[in-house]
Amino acid sequence: MIGELRTSALGPKAYYEVYIDVTTELRHLEEFFEAEHERGRPMVELYELVQHAGNVLPRLYLLLAVGRVFLQSKEAAAKVVLEDLVEHCKGVQQPLRGLFLRNYLLQCTRERLPDTGSDYEGEGGTVSDAIKIVLANFGEMAKLWVRMQHQGPAANKEQREKERAVSRVVLQLWTASLHGCGCEQERAELKVVVGGNLHRLASLEGVTLQVYTAEVVQPLLELIVSCKDGLAQEYLLECVCQVFPVAYHTATLPTLLRFLSWLSAAADESAILSHLISRLCALEPADGETEARDVFTPVADHVERRCASLRLLPSLALALALARLALEAYEAHTEYLERALSLASTRLESLGVVTEKRAVAVVQDLLSLPLKRKGGDVLYVLELTEWPRLAALEAEYVFMLVSRLEPDEQRRVVSRLLREVAGRGCVISDSLRADRLLHRLGLDAELADEMAPVAAMMHALAHEDTDAEARVLNAAYKHAAAAAPGRLPHLARRVRLAEEGGATLEVSCGKLLAFVGQIVQAVTAAAPNLALRLYVQCAQVADSCGDDDGAYEYLTQAFTLFEEEARAVAKASFAFWPLAGLSPHRNAQRALECLQRALKIADGCKRSGMHAPLFVEILDAYLWHYEQGNDLVTLAYISSLMQLIDQHVAEWRSDWQAASDAPGAPAHVVRYVATRRHISAKVRGGSQKYEGLQL
Repeated sequence: MIGELRTSALGPKAYYEVYIDVTTELRHLEEFFEAEHERGRPMVELYELVQHAGNVLPRLYLLLAVGRVFLQSKEAAAKVVLEDLVEHCKGVQQPLRGLFLRNYLLQCTRERLPDTGSDYEGEGGTVSDAIKIVLANFGEMAKLWVRMQHQGPAANKEQREKERAVSRVVLQLWTASLHGCGCEQERAELKVVVGGNLHRLASLEGVTLQVYTAEVVQPLLELIVSCKDGLAQEYLLECVCQVFPVAYHTATLPTLLRFLSWLSAAADESAILSHLISRLCALEPADGETEARDVFTPVADHVERRCASLRLLPSLALALALARLALEAYEAHTEYLERALSLASTRLESLGVVTEKRAVAVVQDLLSLPLKRKGGDVLYVLELTEWPRLAALEAEYVFMLVSRLEPDEQRRVVSRLLREVAGRGCVISDSLRADRLLHRLGLDAELADEMAPVAAMMHALAHEDTDAEARVLNAAYKHAAAAAPGRLPHLARRVRLAEEGGATLEVSCGKLLAFVGQIVQAVTAAAPNLALRLYVQCAQVADSCGDDDGAYEYLTQAFTLFEEEARAVAKASFAFWPLAGLSPHRNAQRALECLQRALKIADGCKRSGMHAPLFVEILDAYLWHYEQGNDLVTLAYISSLMQLIDQHVAEWRSDWQAASDAPGAPAHVVRYVATRRHISAKVRGGSQKYEGLQL
């Protein structure tokens, strides 16, 4: 059965299936060898006996099966037996067969190495011997793996070269899943077999930090570099980064970086560096220390030296990896983050606008990453400076990078920042910060959904001191006034216009009202409906502050702006007849004029069919003024208006109760019926105010 493994007609996947079947049967053979040993047969005799097998490959599989029991019997030093097995395996140099043979060697000896604390330590050897044995097997497997690229007839050389061009894509897959029979694909399918040696080496109990530094890292990296094959070097170095603890890489970082400079030109050093930096992100402070050891500086130095020869996308990917390292391991050191991002900015300076989709995605990640900082204040990004080219100008890195993106991508980045500001409850109490943040909001855009985070951010403009808050709002207004008209209608702001009694204020109530008026005036041309509502609100605020002239001016502006809005005019009447507590500011004549003007405007809406609903709403306003004691609003006005409404809802007059309950009754009819019920209840209750009103 072992002879089936001598075939050259199978690919790695099919060969692996045969290998599993054969090694399963070999376990039964190992049980036989164990039984022979228990009967008193020396293992040395069996070890020599199987070497008389005719074919090399079956002989070596039998030798490894016996060797496993031989090691377990301890009739000879483990070190001697292991070295002999490793040496015998050199007899198979066909790459596919040799790799699986040495994988079986690793499987047979996995638990029988002279590791620290194992039963085979001492006379059987030391952990240093175990390291040498695993490294020797690893070196031979790496050579066999590299030689697979030369398998096949010379006619397929061109095809193999094409396969090598795409092999890095395959390298990213932990287990290959491609179809076909190309040599590069076959190599990718066998990479896990080679990497098994590194996993075993890392699992040795005796490989402490001191042992790793003194005995492992140098010979291991020498073996990898000696492969002189890009695919092999990339995968094996990524395995090294993954299987050994982060502390080991920290202690041997200079050595590792030095060997990276000696890799084959075909190896993607940027991918290896990115993987290494990702592993270093898990670095934690040593016992008794407050922060982790500085590995950022040497890595960043190496990256900066190598970036000059890299294409745009790999260099941006390295900058992103460095930024992650700065945030995850050195959050308190914002200068590390600046350095990582300045690397990307410097690389982009000579390129203008970035249009490559993958590069744009990386830049997006670079700009979004600082917003994921664990701390609550994301506005610290506005204060990062020290770009190599613009340090003297104190240019914020985020805006320098944003300018390299197309407008659509810029908006996404700024919107992300604004959402973080609103979501984390940040308060912008400094006018300089507000100016920096709003600097990028002058982008040409007319999409209303983009303004939601902008509007939410405006609520973050606040300060306990009203003068300071006014300065922050003024800084925001300067940017809003310079924006495209299509953006202005969506700019919302909550302005507190309360003066503290007796305090000397730099910005008075009148100045604040004038400031708000300028904002509303800017909105007028683009959104008259919104401007009308804002003017009415301004009039109400001015009236509550005792500014009668200001209230009158705002209402005048509202009437001039949009006279046909009957609802707004009717509501304006409330400003001239506030509640009883503010009676000195009442003006009955002005209130009546507003109501009468509202009726006139509503009567002009007959063509649109909106006059009847408007009449019902104006009736409610008349009733409110009448009940609040406005002497100029009499029952005669109310009775006349009700008769007018009755004419327009004649089809519902036969049964008011049925009208209000009917499924298809219009909303204004239901509202009018409710109003009639209210008046009827007042009359039945003997209310003197409604005596003489005929329903």
